Amino acid sequence: MNDDLIDIEHVETVIGIMKPEFTSYDFIKKYMMLFEDEYIALLNSSEAEHKFQTVHSAIGRFLSDNRAILNITTGEQTRSENIFGNPTQVQCWKKIG
Repeated sequence: MNDDLIDIEHVETVIGIMKPEFTSYDFIKKYMMLFEDEYIALLNSSEAEHKFQTVHSAIGRFLSDNRAILNITTGEQTRSENIFGNPTQVQCWKKIG
């Protein structure tokens, strides 16, 4: 999967409208709604068997790798429903400042 397809300005836009605390799934759902074409390009760039899982993991890594620039920090992990309604462990994030 090509992580270069993730536009940091788009990520900043999504974080700007998120609540002070949010999960990776909350972020992904909002990202999908606002930047559908970019999200589809991410899915299409993945050659993995489980495209959604691969892309969602890459988005989570992007958030983690860029958290200082994005002014977010990690919170606790929690159980939350993924985009398919299945409960799984997910990272929580907190806005800084």
